[in-house]
Amino acid sequence: MKTELDIGKATFPPKLCVTAILDGADGTFSITITEGRALSDYKNMRPYEPGIKRNGEIRLYEDNRLILNEAGVFDLGHHFETPVTTNPGSVYRLEVELDGYQTVTSTSTMPYTPDVRATIDTSIVVTKTKARYYPSLYGLPSFWYTDSYIKLWPVTLQWGNREQGRNYYVLEMYERRTTPEGSLIGGFEGEENCGIIVTDLSKLQDNPEVEFFDAQEIEIEPAEKNYDAYHFPVLLMSDLSFTNDNASLIAYKTVAFKGFSKDEIPAGSTPVIYNYTLTLRVRHITEATFRYYRSLAQQNTGVDFFTEPVNITGNIENGYGGFTVFSAVDLQLLEYQYLYYIWEEHENETY
Repeated sequence: MKTELDIGKATFPPKLCVTAILDGADGTFSITITEGRALSDYKNMRPYEPGIKRNGEIRLYEDNRLILNEAGVFDLGHHFETPVTTNPGSVYRLEVELDGYQTVTSTSTMPYTPDVRATIDTSIVVTKTKARYYPSLYGLPSFWYTDSYIKLWPVTLQWGNREQGRNYYVLEMYERRTTPEGSLIGGFEGEENCGIIVTDLSKLQDNPEVEFFDAQEIEIEPAEKNYDAYHFPVLLMSDLSFTNDNASLIAYKTVAFKGFSKDEIPAGSTPVIYNYTLTLRVRHITEATFRYYRSLAQQNTGVDFFTEPVNITGNIENGYGGFTVFSAVDLQLLEYQYLYYIWEEHENETY
């Protein structure tokens, strides 16, 4: 089948492209609005971001009740965020009306807060020899391991009551590191994505990264595919493989570096204590959000001579993009301390 497209005639008025997120856990609504243009508008070079400003309104409804109304001049491409109060199970409708464009709308029901428990067992250490790292639209994990083996602690997740039909989840594990006020580098605070590691893909039958990146992977030696661990920066999954008596998942966290003992602190250096908190966040997302991410993941696998066009599956009427609505729960898994030391003549160096 052959189709000829005249780029000069493939034109239509610009439409709004909306990326909006309603976070039921943090109680925030965020939105970025840009402009989607016809292919013919790019036959000549043009700025990536033209800096368009338009007068208009952003309206958000909860069960047909207006809960947010922002009016004024909006700079397309800029991020807007504001706190809101949400209720799982409610229906949210987003309307964006800007001069010069069709009004765009989107409606989503916020899933209920996931009923899930999680525990980590640091008394068990599992060793794996070959890990497969999956790229992600969320970026790469902060922790990358180049050793020939990795040691892992098991993390057991167990779901309780679930909504009827298929449920979709996003799992993310992160560590927050702080130092006490008044210490040598006092008041430091940071957060790092640890990624999610699994050893059995049978529970991830509809994971977009596995679906697309594994399908494109071509290796000369079949043995190269004999992975025994799979590392995701952020893990998308559904309860497709769950049963009434087995709604669980075993994930893993790399074993933490033990730090130093007080006897190992060299003379002339100063000990520094880092406090760590390991947290697992479980988001309960809508099917529309899952389908939107899946289409973006398919596009993100790359383009070659035989690649078919990818249609981005959004849920914005009269425009492009996605309106993501989710609830979430943060599960604290572990608190621990590391003891480091700093040479007094090199206060910025840690070991």
